[in-house]
Amino acid sequence: MKRKTVFLLLLIWHWSVQAQKAIVVFQSDEPVVLRLHAPVDGFFNQRYPTDTICLMPKEKYICKLDVDDLAFVSCRLPKGKIELLLFPNDSLMVTYEKGNAVFSGTNAEGLFYWNFDYPFSYTDQVKNKLNEIFQDSVNIQWIQNEIKKIGVYDKLDALEYEGKVTSAFADVMRKNVGMHYNYNLIAHYYNLKENALATADTREKATMMIDSLFSSIPPTDEELVKYPLTGLYEDLYLSLLYDGLDDKQKLALLNGHDEDAFGAYRKYLLLPDKLRLPVWFEAFIMQFLYKVDEFDKTKMYKYLVDNYPDTESVCIIKHILELNKVNNKPFQHSYLASSADSLQDLLKAKELQNKWILVDVWATWCLPCRQEFQHAAALHEWLKQYPQIAMVYLSIDRQEEEKQWKKDIELFRLEGYHLRASQKMRQDITEKFFQGGSIFVPRYILLNKDGEIVIPDLPRPSDINAMKNEIEKELNMRVN
Repeated sequence: MKRKTVFLLLLIWHWSVQAQKAIVVFQSDEPVVLRLHAPVDGFFNQRYPTDTICLMPKEKYICKLDVDDLAFVSCRLPKGKIELLLFPNDSLMVTYEKGNAVFSGTNAEGLFYWNFDYPFSYTDQVKNKLNEIFQDSVNIQWIQNEIKKIGVYDKLDALEYEGKVTSAFADVMRKNVGMHYNYNLIAHYYNLKENALATADTREKATMMIDSLFSSIPPTDEELVKYPLTGLYEDLYLSLLYDGLDDKQKLALLNGHDEDAFGAYRKYLLLPDKLRLPVWFEAFIMQFLYKVDEFDKTKMYKYLVDNYPDTESVCIIKHILELNKVNNKPFQHSYLASSADSLQDLLKAKELQNKWILVDVWATWCLPCRQEFQHAAALHEWLKQYPQIAMVYLSIDRQEEEKQWKKDIELFRLEGYHLRASQKMRQDITEKFFQGGSIFVPRYILLNKDGEIVIPDLPRPSDINAMKNEIEKELNMRVN
């Protein structure tokens, strides 16, 4: 009887640990689409949206998230993103108000600090302090003491002391910030070490500092897979480690696998087995997100199935592979004559006369552009309701990128009209929208039938409802 009681208590304890939740309530003062990136297999996930939330004014969306000990959750807003640090039994409200996120509930002030104040503090205080540290050859303890004098740590200490954040929240943030500092310091010491003019003594000290900094927060700590800043930190560590291997050691890493299965990600084989899955998962998502081929997807998928068969990651990747099977059906697209030297000149094209023009300014090298193309099919489908609107994809690629430009049009199945901007067209865009400076893409612009720029900066297709609302509002105004 005693054994049964103990077993039952253990079972109840196990269930209670597994069933812990954090509750996040989302609300907005305007129609908005939010994309939630909750952890996958327990690790931080910033690429794959696990939930899409369509918020309407006065409505609330209650999200219950599984949390074992801690979870960073990334949330994509119409403009930018926020990161939520959650613990079991946390209760938080996120209000999207006048284009900004407002927090209330557990650790609200800490979340505001992390999302909105921390980058400012880093730019103005931390960078100056790190630059001071860079001038000195000192030991790791001295550096850690100097870093603790920076306002970022003071702020976390104050929030914890005043009871505005829990000790657990403050501790996790200190570790997260510590990785950020270590990354910058290690990059500095590595450059110092590789400087052709560096003395043997300088190189030795730089190597010692790099080793000491990595030892202070080991990149192979399994808990770090839950943190948002781990990716950069881990990548730097592995790059330095991999560069130190000879060809025979690099070959041995493959352990009989085909090199094509890992491609540019082969260095991650240096990680312990448990830490590899988050890297492979993110790498796989990026291949489809940006339509790139950094490794053989079929071989990588087989490796994942063999090594991580019952994981959420493999299920998601399988689903994505099925969705992205090659579509050889023809799609409607054509190339415009290249005589347009300004946006208004687009109306000279016979195909675009008496049309409103929705212009997507993009480039083959622009990753955000490629990411937005994931939503192109929904945009094309919506535009079928408005035959008076012509879709024009205006590339700012140079002549030498023409082959890739045409390849990407086919790859992303971009329905509409296509033009690679002339030098004069690029200059026109620069002067009209960027005060003569660099062109930032993607950029979405709406022209009316007279060639007037009626909306110079539309929401992106990833926020399709906001884009629709602005275009339809403009169309209705012209009709009325």
